[in-house]
Amino acid sequence: MSAESGAIKESGKADPAIIPKSVIKSVFIGGGIALISVTWLGFIPEPGMLFWSLISTVMIIIGTVVITAIYMPAFVRNFSYDLSDKFIVIKRGVITKQKTTIPFSRIQNVSVIQGPFDRKYGIYTVKVETAGFSAAGGGQGGPQPEGLLVGIKDPKKLESIIDELVHQYTQKPKVPENLKGKVFEETDLAFDQFISTIMSKMQEGDAVKNNIKELRDSRNMTQEQLAERVGVTRQTILYLEKGTYNPSLKLAMKIAQVFGVKVESLFELEDEDS
Repeated sequence: MSAESGAIKESGKADPAIIPKSVIKSVFIGGGIALISVTWLGFIPEPGMLFWSLISTVMIIIGTVVITAIYMPAFVRNFSYDLSDKFIVIKRGVITKQKTTIPFSRIQNVSVIQGPFDRKYGIYTVKVETAGFSAAGGGQGGPQPEGLLVGIKDPKKLESIIDELVHQYTQKPKVPENLKGKVFEETDLAFDQFISTIMSKMQEGDAVKNNIKELRDSRNMTQEQLAERVGVTRQTILYLEKGTYNPSLKLAMKIAQVFGVKVESLFELEDEDS
């Protein structure tokens, strides 16, 4: 198991059809380079130089085709991708080896592209775009997307797997049916409820008095010592003694156990008429 220690769901390589496709494309690229060289360099052949101009153009095209024919088989051999349950891992490179690991939580968009040369061989390019990489920039000479899967024969299957895994990391978890109505599905509302609970808990301290401080002083015990024995912070004991809030039943029982008294002897209700 690889793909950054995740369970691999899909693996693949660039289809060999990318080789003849790239070779044919290089013919047009070589011709374009030759045309630019002739026009931009101001080399407009005279009738006597037309032959040498044609020879130069052919040599440029042949050179481009040869380089492509040598490079692309090596590219196909070294290109691979793995989709685990957490990452897309892409390996590529002929001279310089490169491995790109993309967490599904960072993926913003997946697009499938098929150019005119791709259509002839039935292959596609899948672009995986993450935060900081623009789809427009990747297609207009800007920075390439972080994930570029080339020579793909069945992009729908790949796109479906990526969309499913991205959905797991970007969508809010569903609340089980047996818990609906008992928990807040909106995190902001859950926070509001939490604050409300804390405030109401603090207000309860106004209605109940406790004699924790008196019991502690009678035993020459510091707040730190009591806090350590019941497993809370000194600040918690301070708030309890001030009547800022009432403790949970478990904490009240632990404090009573330390002092060797009953829980009900620790607290008493304030006289509502006072």
